[in-house]
Amino acid sequence: MKDLVDYQHQRIVALQSRVAELERYILELCDNDCSKEYKKVVLTELIKNR
Repeated sequence: MKDLVDYQHQRIVALQSRVAELERYILELCDNDCSKEYKKVVLTELIKNR
Protein backbone atom coordinates (compact mmCIF):
# COMPACT_ATOMS: atom_id res chain seq x y z
CA MET A 1 0.00 0.00 0.00
CA LYS A 2 2.85 2.39 0.80
CA ASP A 3 4.25 1.84 -2.70
CA LEU A 4 0.94 2.89 -4.25
CA VAL A 5 0.78 6.02 -2.10
CA ASP A 6 4.38 6.91 -2.99
CA TYR A 7 3.68 6.34 -6.67
CA GLN A 8 0.58 8.55 -6.61
CA HIS A 9 2.47 11.23 -4.69
CA GLN A 10 5.23 11.25 -7.32
CA ARG A 11 2.64 11.55 -10.09
CA ILE A 12 1.07 14.54 -8.33
CA VAL A 13 4.47 16.20 -7.91
CA ALA A 14 5.27 15.66 -11.59
CA LEU A 15 1.90 17.07 -12.66
CA GLN A 16 2.32 20.12 -10.43
CA SER A 17 5.71 20.74 -12.01
CA ARG A 18 4.23 20.51 -15.51
CA VAL A 19 1.38 22.86 -14.60
CA ALA A 20 3.85 25.41 -13.23
CA GLU A 21 5.86 25.19 -16.44
CA LEU A 22 2.75 25.70 -18.58
CA GLU A 23 1.65 28.65 -16.42
CA ARG A 24 5.03 30.29 -17.02
CA TYR A 25 4.67 29.78 -20.78
CA ILE A 26 1.18 31.28 -20.74
CA LEU A 27 2.38 34.34 -18.86
CA GLU A 28 5.26 34.79 -21.29
CA LEU A 29 3.01 34.40 -24.33
CA CYS A 30 0.53 36.96 -22.98
CA ASP A 31 3.27 39.54 -22.39
CA ASN A 32 3.10 42.35 -24.95
CA ASP A 33 6.90 42.71 -24.86
CA CYS A 34 7.39 39.09 -25.94
CA SER A 35 8.72 38.87 -29.50
CA LYS A 36 6.84 36.98 -32.19
CA GLU A 37 9.87 34.77 -32.82
CA TYR A 38 9.99 33.69 -29.18
CA LYS A 39 6.24 33.04 -29.18
CA LYS A 40 6.66 30.85 -32.24
CA VAL A 41 9.45 28.83 -30.56
CA VAL A 42 7.44 28.36 -27.35
CA LEU A 43 4.32 27.29 -29.21
CA THR A 44 6.33 24.85 -31.33
CA GLU A 45 7.86 23.31 -28.19
CA LEU A 46 4.47 23.04 -26.48
CA ILE A 47 2.93 21.30 -29.47
CA LYS A 48 5.92 18.99 -29.90
CA ASN A 49 5.89 17.95 -26.21
CA ARG A 50 2.23 17.04 -26.01
